[in-house]
Amino acid sequence: GVSSTLIPTAINMFISISGTGSLALTNPQLTVAYVQLGMKFSASTKTYNQCEPGTYTFNATLTELFGTAFRHNIDKTVSQGTPGTIYNTESMFYSRNLNNQSGLSLGGDGGAGWATQGTQLILRFANVPANVTLAVPTSYTNTGSGDVATLKDAASGSTTNSSGAVTLTGGAGAAVYEITASNPGAISSIVIGVSVTYTANPLPGLGTATVTGNYNPTTTVFTASYTAPVPRFVDNPQSATTFTISSCRTNLLFPFVTNQAGFDTGIVISNTSSDPFGTVPQRGPCTLYYYGGTAGGGAAPGSQTSGTITEGQQLVMTVSNGGTPGVSATPGFQGYVIATCNFQYAHGYAFVSDLGASRVAEGYLALVMDSDMFGTRTGRTGAKSETLDN
Repeated sequence: GVSSTLIPTAINMFISISGTGSLALTNPQLTVAYVQLGMKFSASTKTYNQCEPGTYTFNATLTELFGTAFRHNIDKTVSQGTPGTIYNTESMFYSRNLNNQSGLSLGGDGGAGWATQGTQLILRFANVPANVTLAVPTSYTNTGSGDVATLKDAASGSTTNSSGAVTLTGGAGAAVYEITASNPGAISSIVIGVSVTYTANPLPGLGTATVTGNYNPTTTVFTASYTAPVPRFVDNPQSATTFTISSCRTNLLFPFVTNQAGFDTGIVISNTSSDPFGTVPQRGPCTLYYYGGTAGGGAAPGSQTSGTITEGQQLVMTVSNGGTPGVSATPGFQGYVIATCNFQYAHGYAFVSDLGASRVAEGYLALVMDSDMFGTRTGRTGAKSETLDN
């Protein structure tokens, strides 16, 4: 079996004697080997905003847990057949001359002892959001150890083309690398920088992608075979969350809103993603959530979602009459309102006054409840937007 932890699994041998004679065995059970994990897999976790198109990178890292876990192969014309010599290649002890002798060839590409490929490593991507493309490098060199991994073609299970673009089907795809140079005296890591690309049209879907790392090829053939690849592995993937495409949004708090006792409240939400600074335009609706009650002790109205507010435009409403785009009236309401807008650059203003603003009037800026997108402050919503001082 294969150990699923860093604690090696023991392989035991049992000895018994059968026949008419009697011979005592002092220790009929012996530990003859240990099985341990050869590779550790991890991936960096990133969050990208749906409304910020571009190309981003996360790392998928495959690290050997002992110096000869990753090994390159030799050409089948090369002989490695000197008894007692340690060959740190995938084929290890292999004699071309021996295999070429009449009656000793076992068939296959190279004959007895020859591996069909060097160590292969597979990255399997899943749940990649729609309209997102992935690409991987065609090779990676660990400058410290000298280990080299080279991207393989579809015959090895890759869904990549010659340039490294990953073909995704239903959000899933794979990239296979083969070790083509290895250093047995060093613990090496293969670090694959995966490019994530999406555009503003069409926007990417929302969601979290995953990736697994495993040796390759995997197989269900666990006995000697003339045709199965050598080496071959059980499917024992190590998984990791990689990147999340999150919606761009701003959460605004209007802490006092009223349409009671002769007062009314006007609300304006501006989509300021249109500007002279080169900001990528964003657009989307706002959902208004009401907390409080209505005149006479009634419950607060239910939430409602406006129409799309395009870049440079505004939602304009009063509590008593509603407004545009597509906001219904909520007469008699008093309490507070949280507006969740599907764009990062929302800013709000409220104006409370008696009808006609003839006696009392007060205006205030809505409070942005999010973390600052530039890293200067944190909020409770999980979103990142533009928080400005006033």
